[in-house]
Amino acid sequence: MCGSVFNPLYMCLKEVSGHISENLKKNLFNAKNIVLTCSKSGKLTSSLVTYWRDHCLIPNLRSRTLLLLDSLPYQVHPDVYKELKHFEYRVIPPKTTPIIQPLDIYYNRQHKKI
Repeated sequence: MCGSVFNPLYMCLKEVSGHISENLKKNLFNAKNIVLTCSKSGKLTSSLVTYWRDHCLIPNLRSRTLLLLDSLPYQVHPDVYKELKHFEYRVIPPKTTPIIQPLDIYYNRQHKKI
């Protein structure tokens, strides 16, 4: 990775049940470059982070990778990444995400202004 966005995009939606409803499944466009999941809060759980690591991150790793993470506890736990080779991560300090997190500055900014 060279500072660019990689596929697939991993999206976690908020659903009351914590699962994608059958109604949503049958009416949802099935994009090949998006992995869609849900949780009750709309935030990642430890199992969702593990799934992301195994199905989105690992297949896209290159010889050396630096990943920037916000401070969500489940995704910054060292055990999540301990077996990855040539891989480092840095945590964006709490309460600075809207200022320095690339995704918030260049992508989410437009959605938050709506």
